[in-house]
Amino acid sequence: MALQTLAIQLSYIDIVIKRNTSDLSHAESMQIPKEGGNCINWILGHILGSRNGFLQILGEGPALPAEKIELYKRGSNPLTDSEEALPLQNLLELFQSSHERMLLALQQTDPARLAEPAPFSPLDKPGETVGSLLAGLIFHEAYHAGQTGTLRHILGKKGV
Repeated sequence: MALQTLAIQLSYIDIVIKRNTSDLSHAESMQIPKEGGNCINWILGHILGSRNGFLQILGEGPALPAEKIELYKRGSNPLTDSEEALPLQNLLELFQSSHERMLLALQQTDPARLAEPAPFSPLDKPGETVGSLLAGLIFHEAYHAGQTGTLRHILGKKGV
């Protein structure tokens, strides 16, 4: 049941991201809010970067190319160079591909694997398990997926 719950949560995140980015241009995805924070392009790249860890845990290859990791890392400089950033369309294709690979990997995962010790813990939690780490990574994605809705409004777009 836990693996199915993780898959359901990923599917909701997929819907939110698709709806919030469906009519955006690359230029719009690069707009940084006046109030501060990151642009939608950075948020999508950041989610993909964290998906690298999720996919690694499940024995899959990365979602975001290694040469772009630094641009989208937590604490990185604001992403302002449209030429340096991945084009929005590429990010959305990588997002969709990684979504499908994550769902397939979850389907193929033995439920007992969730109780195993995690290979890393972003919050340095003692006793972190694969299950708790995957749940935390999905929460992280949901947090950022919600930001795309707020940024959509800041861009002057209607809610979806």
